[in-house]
Amino acid sequence: MAYLETDSRRCYFEHHEGANLPVLLVHAWAMSTRVWDSTLSALLDAGHEVIAFDQRGCGRSDKDFDDFSISALASDALAIV
Repeated sequence: MAYLETDSRRCYFEHHEGANLPVLLVHAWAMSTRVWDSTLSALLDAGHEVIAFDQRGCGRSDKDFDDFSISALASDALAIV
């Protein structure tokens, strides 16, 4: 478990090491990384590196962001990878 600092706020993410191709799991709005629990297990069993994160305002990420635009959400994903 870790946090990325962005716009002076924190976004929660999980990084799971693996030897196969990396996979970034991005949940739908108002959900969290927990939506990926069964998928995560299957990807890890297949040996993939997996990164899952709670988008700003969701799950274990801070809730008080000012910008929830698609551009801001995409920037967070890029910063995490």
